[in-house]
Amino acid sequence: MSSPPSRKHSAFNHKPLTLRPQLGHDMLVDSDYDEKQQDVAIISPEDDSMEEVAVQEPRADDFAAMRNRFMPEDPDLEIESETTFTWDIKDWRTLPRRHHSPTFHTGNHPWKVLFFPAGNNANESVSFYLEQGYGEEDKPPADWYACARFMLVLWNPNDPTIYLHHEAQHRFNQEEGDWGFTR
Repeated sequence: MSSPPSRKHSAFNHKPLTLRPQLGHDMLVDSDYDEKQQDVAIISPEDDSMEEVAVQEPRADDFAAMRNRFMPEDPDLEIESETTFTWDIKDWRTLPRRHHSPTFHTGNHPWKVLFFPAGNNANESVSFYLEQGYGEEDKPPADWYACARFMLVLWNPNDPTIYLHHEAQHRFNQEEGDWGFTR
């Protein structure tokens, strides 16, 4: 005798469920039950698609996991230097419209993070860029360039699971000394 066919997907038309863990039970489901609702999803435990596991997003302060998740190694790129720079911004809402991080070095080049706490021509958002760190007095030579693959991450220091991240590749030169994200 064969088992009844199972439906793998179904459209649900009811109010959202609230899930609460309970001691001694796996889960208690609260919902406004409407006797008219007949949609039911029956998922077979033998269904191979159930073996997919949700990807656990890394914490922003786990630098290796962030790099592996969002910037996996590219075998076609030659890596000259690699670094992680962390800038702890205090009271960033009180900063001037445009603010720079301290200078850090990698690949024999100075770098800074350029930060716009109120956005750079983008209201109600922050903007941040990686910028070559040469100052006005020590500008790079006219033929200077540096190719960089980088990730900028802005996170809540009290909860590193809350963050924004952007990745890019850019060829920095004297004319294009910064590259980043307006929103």
